[in-house]
Amino acid sequence: MVAVTREFETAATRFGASLALGVAAVATVALVAGTGSLLRGLVGVAGAVLVGRSANLLDGESNQRRAIGSVGVVVGSALLVGAVVVADTASGLVALAGLAVMATALDATGGLDEDTGRELFRAILDSGVVLAGFVALAAAVATGLVAAVAQGVLFAGETLLAQNSFVLLLSVQLGVLLVVLLLARALPRYDEWLPDAWLPEQRAVLDQLATELWEVPRWVWLALGGQVVLVGTDWAPPLVERLLGLLSVFGEAIRFLLRSGVLHIPLALLVTLLAGTVLADYVRHAVVVWAGDEPPETLANAGGGLVVGAVVGLLTAIPPLVALVVSGFHPESSAATLSAAFGLGATTLGTVVAALVAVLTTVGTALWLSETSYVPATAGGFAIGSGLLFVAALAGTVSGVPAFLTFVGVAAALLVWDLGENAVGLGHQLGVEAETRRGEVVHATGSLLAVGVGVVVALVAMYGLGPLSVPSGGRAALALALALVSLVAFVVAIERGDGNDGEDSRRGADGVAEGQE
Repeated sequence: MVAVTREFETAATRFGASLALGVAAVATVALVAGTGSLLRGLVGVAGAVLVGRSANLLDGESNQRRAIGSVGVVVGSALLVGAVVVADTASGLVALAGLAVMATALDATGGLDEDTGRELFRAILDSGVVLAGFVALAAAVATGLVAAVAQGVLFAGETLLAQNSFVLLLSVQLGVLLVVLLLARALPRYDEWLPDAWLPEQRAVLDQLATELWEVPRWVWLALGGQVVLVGTDWAPPLVERLLGLLSVFGEAIRFLLRSGVLHIPLALLVTLLAGTVLADYVRHAVVVWAGDEPPETLANAGGGLVVGAVVGLLTAIPPLVALVVSGFHPESSAATLSAAFGLGATTLGTVVAALVAVLTTVGTALWLSETSYVPATAGGFAIGSGLLFVAALAGTVSGVPAFLTFVGVAAALLVWDLGENAVGLGHQLGVEAETRRGEVVHATGSLLAVGVGVVVALVAMYGLGPLSVPSGGRAALALALALVSLVAFVVAIERGDGNDGEDSRRGADGVAEGQE
């Protein structure tokens, strides 16, 4: 396997990217803490950063590295969605802010390009397929579907054995026909799976018994069809019982064989074995198609789904633990409703799959932004991260977040974009290994002062002028309006000073690089 090597000029400088990621993480924790849950913010940020860092392991040189990256992506997505659904308060804010940190981390930790997006898509798709299988299995167990099928089979068997001799005789004939039809499908599979010398004489006999559907004689279909029609009549079943009575001892022996299950149980077991063989072969073909040309790589990509699915499946099989977790849900929450209907395991794994879809959507949007003329190449993660953080800050106005934190969130969103875009520009010009810390500190200080002034002005207007003219019920709308005004003012200021500030930071970085040479 050949590792994909990223060119330095397509990534951001490490210091600037780390600053942007740090600002996004701190702002997210502050916004979520403003809703009353600091732990949710910490868990969400941890999951988002884990996804960002793990995504860069997916194009590694070994399948072991790829598997670790897959596990990190799925576990990080699980932590992120856990922070969102653990309570019903401000779930939208937590989701937006968490995805903002994740998008920023993708760009900050290794660069978000088409290679990363493609590998992340493969890992999420392969892990998602495995998790979907776990979800189906967990839901089948939790809803009692497996037990219902087993009980239905037992009930059908008991009902069948309680029927008259005519119905029992007809069921034996149908069972034999089903066996010979399944043999035609199952024998080629046994030839592939078993040694070449497996019971050649018995194999030849079975080959003579095996019959394809179109090879069954017409008189067999007519005979069976006629008997099926006669089952509903009032004279055919009593006639068979009368004929068995005329046979005396032999009739009693036949009646015993039909009613005791001596014939039906072996036939049922044989049909189950042959049908299971045919079904296993279809599953094998599906797995081969899913594994593709490189099964070890596909399995490594699905490592996250396998690990998380197995762990969640084992944990949710412990009744005391399930009762403890479910008791923490709000009675009217969606998590409680889904857990009651499909079980905690299926609900948990289903939300992880939803989180993977959200991650993939965010990454796709970031890559699309990178292809537009409005966002510098490889800065799509910073762009979508900044936008999501900005929307999350505005969502805080209706989620009980204090106005001060709302303004800080808006300012942080602007800083994430400004620092990230500057880091990408410097990385494109000088390379990510260049020492650009001095110039970036100067740029970051200027940007921080600019947004700081905007926050102070908004706070003065909020707490000074706001109470004089705005009713208490309009504080949220005022905060939103002031945040938008601050944004427009900051963008205008950056546009006017971008030429000088950008040149100064790059000139400072160039000077440092020349001094090192």
